[in-house]
Amino acid sequence: MRNIDYLVESSTDDIGIDYKTRNQHYFPQNITIQDCRNAIRGVDGFRETVRNGIVCFNYDFCTKYTFPTPYKGFDHDPRTAFLLKVRRECRGLLFSQTSGKLICRKLHKFFNINEMEETNENNIDLSEPYVLLEKIDGSLVAPMLLDGVLLWGSKSGPTEISARVERYQKKNPNHLFNEFAKYWLDQDCTPMFEWTSLQNQIILPYEQDCLTLLSIRNMLTGDYILHDLVKESAEKYQIPIAKVINPKEHNELSKCETAAQMIDTVKKLKGVEGYIIKFHSGKTYKMKTDWYFNLNHTSEAFNSPYEKDIWNLVLSNQLDDTIAKVSSLGSVSLKLQSIQLFAQDLFEAVEKQSKVAILKVIQLKVDGKVRKHLSTDRSIDESIKKVVFQFFDTIDEYDKVDQHISTVSNFIIEKLKQLTHTKNKIDDARKLLGNPNLKFTDDYIDKLNNLNINNNNTTITTTTTTTTVTITE
Repeated sequence: MRNIDYLVESSTDDIGIDYKTRNQHYFPQNITIQDCRNAIRGVDGFRETVRNGIVCFNYDFCTKYTFPTPYKGFDHDPRTAFLLKVRRECRGLLFSQTSGKLICRKLHKFFNINEMEETNENNIDLSEPYVLLEKIDGSLVAPMLLDGVLLWGSKSGPTEISARVERYQKKNPNHLFNEFAKYWLDQDCTPMFEWTSLQNQIILPYEQDCLTLLSIRNMLTGDYILHDLVKESAEKYQIPIAKVINPKEHNELSKCETAAQMIDTVKKLKGVEGYIIKFHSGKTYKMKTDWYFNLNHTSEAFNSPYEKDIWNLVLSNQLDDTIAKVSSLGSVSLKLQSIQLFAQDLFEAVEKQSKVAILKVIQLKVDGKVRKHLSTDRSIDESIKKVVFQFFDTIDEYDKVDQHISTVSNFIIEKLKQLTHTKNKIDDARKLLGNPNLKFTDDYIDKLNNLNINNNNTTITTTTTTTTVTITE
């Protein structure tokens, strides 16, 4: 038996909650800290962190299997459907540590057209009302109120980017960012901006620093404020706003009647990263141009004969862009789907090894060991020795694994990336994970074929507390 996706684990702390009522909306309403904990429990890559009075739910990495669709297959299990919706919100969702109040709700997780079954081009109806926003290649930032104090932060809250944003605001007093932010925060809404700067260049260069309004979202309902109202408010406070494309007035896009035609047209455009298509219903999709992919050096690594290139594709977070590029041509190839399956195994191995290393450091501290003992301590497995050395002074005997899992897993990922630059180091990468059998071979295509074949026999087994998807082998 094998789980297809990361679904929702059972829990006793939400018995009696009316999930049928809570699951009636496209976006989950009135999200709590406990909702987030239930939604991400047992899912590799997700983190709950607490810093400076802010509880943050975010993820360090994800795979194709991290975000199962909550909109299909759970008619008789509203708890699972609701919590899967909540999981898609846990990408920089911020709460006050003292009050438990949600203080910042950013963009929900959405996907490229054709990336997932639910985002297939044939399921997208362009006759429904939508806006088409030009995609900006920067960092998402948003304001929040913590104990009455206005703060600006990125996904995890106030960071070094916050200081740059605040300096920019002071240099541009004609743009009333703080007044604009307070107005919407007082209405329980989060305004979201894209920060672009030469000091913060992702791929595209921007000559001047700029804070550009993307959208505004109701924190309680999750609904997005309609663009006409967003534009009107931005003009009132003299706030730069993301460019909206009117397809009817666009030379190429005016000819598109279907989503398939639109994505084929967008990928041929130049001078722009891509577009976000936002329907009034809340459905949102991404499209990117081949021009941007070429700048981004999104390679054809998935067709490389060298295993190291597959590892590097996954570890460097290039898999999503590769899928976006390929999906613009239609369905994702079997080879690329098999890499998605391998990515799940690779990140699971990273997560497992990170926990092993953290627990080992804690145990060494409990046993009274000091740094000078480490080199001769035979109880330390060779695969985690470098990690133990790196974090021995950081981890304390009374610490919890969750306090360090993000830092340790990112350290391991960086080490793995260094080992995938040359093909003769790939075995060292496997040693670092303590998993000599973790190899990307044609066996993954066979595994994927078996999953697809047996998927016809997939059954959804429901109990009062959890839903699991199983495949009978």
